Amino acid sequence: MRQRLLPVLYALEFLIALIAAYTVWGEVGGQNHLDYMAWYWKAGIGFGTAVALVRLTAAVAEPGPSARWRIAMWLLVMAGLVICAGLVTFYYHLNEPQDDEEDSPTVTPAAASHLARG
Repeated sequence: MRQRLLPVLYALEFLIALIAAYTVWGEVGGQNHLDYMAWYWKAGIGFGTAVALVRLTAAVAEPGPSARWRIAMWLLVMAGLVICAGLVTFYYHLNEPQDDEEDSPTVTPAAASHLARG
């Protein structure tokens, strides 16, 4: 029974991890940078992170002598994806479009405008 339930639980974990990956990325990196980013960066890194998390969970659940190596490998994959997300977000931070305002309106302090009316 347990073995038949595992794929369903892994699918649910994937969906939750997908939501969590985009939520954390938007909060840490800034939602504006994520909005300017090309779709393929968001799709690749988000889905890759969710898949790596599910595979990490599967490696933790499997017994055997090679489980430690698989756990370490999936942790490294996740760390690489997080670094990649940071680098892509930083690139879009440096190259984000500027505001279109040519002249900013001048601000007159209240005391100066009161004295001018005299």
